[in-house]
Amino acid sequence: MMHLVAHCLHIPGTTTVTRARPGLSHDLQHGATTLVDMYGRERRKRQDDPRALREGLTAAQLQALETLEHFHWTLEFVRRPMFEDPIPVVVDRYGERHAVLRADGSLDESPGFRIRK
Repeated sequence: MMHLVAHCLHIPGTTTVTRARPGLSHDLQHGATTLVDMYGRERRKRQDDPRALREGLTAAQLQALETLEHFHWTLEFVRRPMFEDPIPVVVDRYGERHAVLRADGSLDESPGFRIRK
């Protein structure tokens, strides 16, 4: 997010000139090192409530997830892009294989985006 930052220019014997220019917000310039420091929250926090992760999933995804859980796969996280359907990501029991659970309940192990481990 770009903020306008006011900069003051004072030359002795003249008036002070204040001008706004694009730059970092005042908080980031004066002490806060990250947006988390600035706003006090992290977007990528893990959901502790498994029911909250399942919100918005299709019936086919929920049924496939139940079957996968019998084979010790777990719902790791759900990407929720704006104006798009949720994208659930499941992981095997060893944490080595990740896959996207598509809306029809099928698994996609090459989803087109990188999954950080």
